[in-house]
Amino acid sequence: MKAGCIIALCGMLFFAADVEARCAKSPRYLTKEYLQSWEIIAFGIVTDIHEDLSSPHNGYAVLALEGAWQGDPPNPLRVYHSDSVHGIHFEKGGSYLVFASRADHRISASICGPTCRGDACLQHLELLGDPPIRF
Repeated sequence: MKAGCIIALCGMLFFAADVEARCAKSPRYLTKEYLQSWEIIAFGIVTDIHEDLSSPHNGYAVLALEGAWQGDPPNPLRVYHSDSVHGIHFEKGGSYLVFASRADHRISASICGPTCRGDACLQHLELLGDPPIRF
């Protein structure tokens, strides 16, 4: 029992260190330049969620897009969570501003990215201005 607890604790510490290292490049304060460094920036409402219990990296949300700033995203947009256990928790019906990258034929939102929901996006939207692409 003790050994199992120690292994679990070590795993949690390793994960925390890994996330901290991955997120070290995130700026302390939001800037327009940082936001525009993401390949895809789009806003939409979650219409469907798919969780894959066999792998936390295969979960995704489908968004009906209302606008986009860059990256020519498909509408609807299927965005994968980088880690659905500790990462972004999309909720059906929620409005999200998604900052994502393309890799391996997938569009993914990083656990360290500025993806946000609802009112938490106001500062982001103020920096970005109105979306040049409307759906």
